[in-house]
This record gives sequence, C-alpha cells and structure tokens, in this order.
Amino acid sequence: MASNRPYPMGVGLDVDIESGEPLAVQQIAQQAHREEMRARAQERHQRLLDDLSGQGGEVLREVAARLAQRIDALIVQDPEAYALYSLLAQVEQRCTAGQRIMEDLLGAVMPRERT
Repeated sequence: MASNRPYPMGVGLDVDIESGEPLAVQQIAQQAHREEMRARAQERHQRLLDDLSGQGGEVLREVAARLAQRIDALIVQDPEAYALYSLLAQVEQRCTAGQRIMEDLLGAVMPRERT
C-alpha cells in the first residue's frame, strides 16, 4: 500500500550535515558558549573596575606612586614650583607645631581623664 506522504518516515529534526547533531541542540550549545564568554568578559571588566576605583587597588597604587615620583622630579626642576612646595611645607610645619602647642595648653588646663 502506497502512502500519500512525501516523506516515508515523516518529518524529522533538522540536522547539521557536518556534525550530524540536531540544529536545535547545536544552537543551544552555541548560545550557552556565547553566554559563558560574555560572563567571563563582564567578570574581567568588573575586576578591572574594582582595581581601578577600589580602595588601594594594585593598578591605582602603582599609577599613584609613579605620578608622585614624576611630580617630585618636576618640582625639583622648576624653581617656581619648588618655591611653592617649600612654602606649603613650611605652612604644614607651622600647623603641626600649632596643633601640638594647643594640645599641650589644653592638657595643662584640662587634665585628661584616666581610663
């Protein structure tokens, strides 16, 4: 008895000719691989952001140290910058000395509580 259907076994799954796997399975595997790659890239990106903006990240510390060295070298070479730096250092010394004097005076007037 002859069948009226064009396919003797009926309509089946679409299959990749090279791998022999169903196309739906292959597409799911490719999508999962893309998701995994995206997740890895996002993780690397977040680690870099954390390092750059976090408290004392390695990259940030290295850049800050090199910048400080470069600024010190430039200050020494530039007479005006060196004079301003010296002035700032003197002001800082005076503020520190003034703070110590105030602490000594307050300590003499108001004895510290013993714990």
